[in-house]
Amino acid sequence: MTLTPTLVTGTLRLARLHVRTHHKSLLLWAIVMSGVVVAVARSITALYPTTQDRIAYATTASVSSGAVAFNGRWSDLTTLGGITTNEVGFMGLLLFPTVATLLAIRLTRGEEDAGRTELLTARRVGRLAPLLAAVLVVALDLVLFGFLAAAGTVAVGLPLGGSIRYAVSLVLFALAFAGLGLLAAEVSREARTATGLGIGIVLGLFLVRAVIDGADWSASWVTPSGWLPQVRAFASEGSRWWPYAAYVVTFAVMLGAAGAVTLRRDLYGGVVAARPGRARARAWCTRPVGMAWRLTRGAFLGWLLALVVWGGSLGALAKEMTEAISASPQLLELYGVDRPEDFIAAMSLALAAIGASALLLHGVGRLAGEEDSGRLGLLASGRYARWRLWGAWVVVLGLEALVVLAAQGAALGAATAWATGRSGNLDSSLEGAAVTMPAVLLVGAVALAVRAVMPPVAPAAWALVGWVAVVGFLADALDLPTWARRLSPVDAVGRVPIEDPRVGTLVAFSVAAGVLALVGAVAFARRDLRAG
Repeated sequence: MTLTPTLVTGTLRLARLHVRTHHKSLLLWAIVMSGVVVAVARSITALYPTTQDRIAYATTASVSSGAVAFNGRWSDLTTLGGITTNEVGFMGLLLFPTVATLLAIRLTRGEEDAGRTELLTARRVGRLAPLLAAVLVVALDLVLFGFLAAAGTVAVGLPLGGSIRYAVSLVLFALAFAGLGLLAAEVSREARTATGLGIGIVLGLFLVRAVIDGADWSASWVTPSGWLPQVRAFASEGSRWWPYAAYVVTFAVMLGAAGAVTLRRDLYGGVVAARPGRARARAWCTRPVGMAWRLTRGAFLGWLLALVVWGGSLGALAKEMTEAISASPQLLELYGVDRPEDFIAAMSLALAAIGASALLLHGVGRLAGEEDSGRLGLLASGRYARWRLWGAWVVVLGLEALVVLAAQGAALGAATAWATGRSGNLDSSLEGAAVTMPAVLLVGAVALAVRAVMPPVAPAAWALVGWVAVVGFLADALDLPTWARRLSPVDAVGRVPIEDPRVGTLVAFSVAAGVLALVGAVAFARRDLRAG
């Protein structure tokens, strides 16, 4: 593929347009991602001020197979920088590639689905200009993230050279997944499909790396998620160069493939042609419950498969993990658990809670899309009352979240019981899933109520899911106070099986979720629809 001036005409103008129209979200994500890194680094410098503290941390963290599976196999854990990379681990390995992938899809296929790309390319704009403009904007946003992360970590006391190398590695890591997002956007026929494909690949690569690291196999090079710890940004003997090169090559290959597809497909088209639908809808699809299920089943099945595979894989490695943790009694004291399996179950269920909450908010977004497009208004003008439409979505989304949690808990418990030979692990995993359910339902009820009462601010409910993730995986690293941890509904009900469930909180959350669902139904029935 040879670039000519005609193919790239208008690239800079489109890039400026992206910055003008998306500058708030671009700036927000750069601040959020760099804020995670800087906040962890600041907390680490306070928690491990002496060499003895850092040696003790390295001794315990390096033998915890469960923590290694989640965070990655980082090195140089006797340094503040090395501890920071390890504690950022889980959030960084999932958050950064996910954000980069979604930004790339939003600025390419998202713009095309909205009709803006067709409008802009009606003038003198090259075929590759929309793709290259998205690349420029995403790259600049990631560079801003890297600059803020490097400046912040230096400001809190980490070495200058190591901070710069770590920031560069994070930028290139995210950029490689931005290339994945570009390719997914070109291959798919709509942004929703591209988003599911991109996130599925990110989760799949993370799972493969987690299994490899948890089992202590020497194959971290298999996935891009495994390359990042190999950088060794804070190593005294210097950083390794090959992960940087691998990320650059990966991005170049993805971008080249995306460009090739762009030149060969029609606008609004994709690699795979759409299958013709049925001439007549099935009877159940014409009812509110059927419609809600039809619109959300793709995300539901994707999350169900991902979390069941995750729980089963982690449970299958439980024997090796428990042996490693049991060999170091100080680890049990550090994590506050009596059995190593309890720590593994708590971490896995925390991820399940995040996934189920994200599934609920995705469903709320689909409901919002139906309203904003006018299709929901069309249904409400017929024989279906608004409260019935609302109730159908509440029931379908709630059941999907409960099924995902139950299935993940069952897969984790069954695999752990098989690996360890102790059937009690199945009971504890199922109990943990059951305790988590009211907290997850409360998150969904909050999102639904906000959508019903104040539709423009409904996306803010994602902040609650983000806080659940921060508390679940960074609470100790950030040294969060108890009141801050309790702002996460999942932490508030008790992290079973590490903690006993808080029965009063469980009852209160269940009642609150029901009340918010009713409030949402009343508000939805009374207010004007946004379209239709």
